[in-house]
Amino acid sequence: MNTNATIEQLFEHATEDLGTLLWALRAWPTDDGRCSISYVALRLFSSVSRVRSAHEALNKIASADYSSEKSKFDKVFNKTMAEYEQFLSAEKALIENVLNDEGGLSARLRETEASLVTVRKIVQDGMLYDNPELFNEEFNEVASSFLTGFNDFARLLDAMSPVFKDCAGLGLLQGRFIAVETLIRQWHGVFHAAQKLLSAEHEREYNVDFWWLHESPPVYDMTQEMLISDADLPAIGRLLNKFKGTSESCPDEAMLDAYALERGVPESAVVERHLSVCRYCQEHIAARKESEAIRMGQQPIRPFLAKLFKSSAELQAPGLDYASEEDMIEALRKIPAQIVSSDGSVRDGGKVISLAARRPKEKQPEKADFLGCLQELRPDPQALPKAADSGSVDITWGKSVKIKNNIIVNIAFFPALIRQKTFTDTHLLVVGTLTLPSRSASGEKWYCEWVNGDGGIVPVDNFEVKNSMFKAAFARSAVREDGDFRLLLACES
Repeated sequence: MNTNATIEQLFEHATEDLGTLLWALRAWPTDDGRCSISYVALRLFSSVSRVRSAHEALNKIASADYSSEKSKFDKVFNKTMAEYEQFLSAEKALIENVLNDEGGLSARLRETEASLVTVRKIVQDGMLYDNPELFNEEFNEVASSFLTGFNDFARLLDAMSPVFKDCAGLGLLQGRFIAVETLIRQWHGVFHAAQKLLSAEHEREYNVDFWWLHESPPVYDMTQEMLISDADLPAIGRLLNKFKGTSESCPDEAMLDAYALERGVPESAVVERHLSVCRYCQEHIAARKESEAIRMGQQPIRPFLAKLFKSSAELQAPGLDYASEEDMIEALRKIPAQIVSSDGSVRDGGKVISLAARRPKEKQPEKADFLGCLQELRPDPQALPKAADSGSVDITWGKSVKIKNNIIVNIAFFPALIRQKTFTDTHLLVVGTLTLPSRSASGEKWYCEWVNGDGGIVPVDNFEVKNSMFKAAFARSAVREDGDFRLLLACES
């Protein structure tokens, strides 16, 4: 495709997304019976994210040939985004109700997850029948539907996370999204035959950094999930006969899903009899149970996560010119601290106290442990704002430390909301949101750790921050469930 054609397609996509956003703003809240409010919310917020990406992409066009089109788009874009801001202010309470409704967006994400299971099953069908081409049409249809739906939720979370970060329903939705993303990583090879589709979706999403669109899937190896022995051959033979019309047909997927999730299937005896001879449906049931367990955080994710998390390099404390821990603590007591509220406002935090000075003697390190002291810093409890009811969401306080000429010159404490803690076979995964202080340092280093109930420190294996959301992983073998998560952002100027 030549450059002009590419730019024209960009304008076409941008206009389409802007039109969808305008429709959703006009349709909210829907009461015509033709579409649910969760559907309108999904279209609205996913379009907001896409329109922003489109606007950014259009601003990068250097050619003067499209200045008129860009000007027209900018005018409508600015007007629409102003209307969107007014919408957020007026409808925030209703939007939060939609987020907290288990039968709305959460149910739609579960449907998207189920379509991923179907994609995997179609690929396995083709391999077992030794004729993948037979399933090409169905594969392309379901894979496209899944990617579009999953991209919608990625976009929705991108738009909603900064605005509704204190909403418990959003935290649950983020957790479910991460569970589905984890399954994509585990089953990424099922999209090996969909390279063109992935490229097209990546371009349609304005080449945003969605790894599942731009990373090349490996060749799918079904034997890593389903080892076939000689004892399985009779069942596989019956499965292959199904395609020739000589065996009873499999139950439909809705019935299998209901059976897997124990939702009461009237024909359960029929399903169980069929499962006793059909490996195909056995695998569907197992995959559906696994994905639901991961989504609910009730079952460990398989050890494949160990391959995703690379052990972090040994953490080095920031270079500090203090003679000892006691000298640093004494200096810190003279530095005025700041408290960042959940709304981003900053207030005087009074004195800084440190638990490091009260560590048991047997816990004292042989040499100065500046990083340990910084991790143990606590603000004056009297300076903290009264915590609002956050439901099941845990709140901890992160620390932002600004260093200049190897001396600490500023400390700010900011809230970190822990949305989800999931124990897998290999890791403890901690997911949450942050309200960060404004900063302009030229470099920054994140440090976080898990502190067991006995005082033992577990260093982080992997830590990521994107926008206001963070994900941390700790080695499961070292973690005790009676511990706490601690966070530190060291800004170095």
